[in-house]
Amino acid sequence: MKPITCVLIVLVLCQLCMTTSATKLFNDENVKKVKDMTKKFGSKMKDEAKEFVKNVKDIEADKRSIAEKIQLHG
Repeated sequence: MKPITCVLIVLVLCQLCMTTSATKLFNDENVKKVKDMTKKFGSKMKDEAKEFVKNVKDIEADKRSIAEKIQLHG
C-alpha cells in the first residue's frame, strides 16, 4: 500500500468521526474491525518491506556479478 493510500484512509476515518456519533463509531464491533484491518495492513506492509529488501539484495548481487565479469574480461 502506498503512502498516499494511508493518508486517504486516515482522511476517510476522520470524516467518519465528524459525520457519525462517537458512541456509534467506537462500538466494540467497529473497534474490532479497525484492529483487524490494522493488523492486516501491518502484515501487508511487513511483507512488502521484505520483498523490497529482497529486490535490493538481488540488484546488489547483479551489480557484483557484472563487476566481476568486467574485471575478468577487462
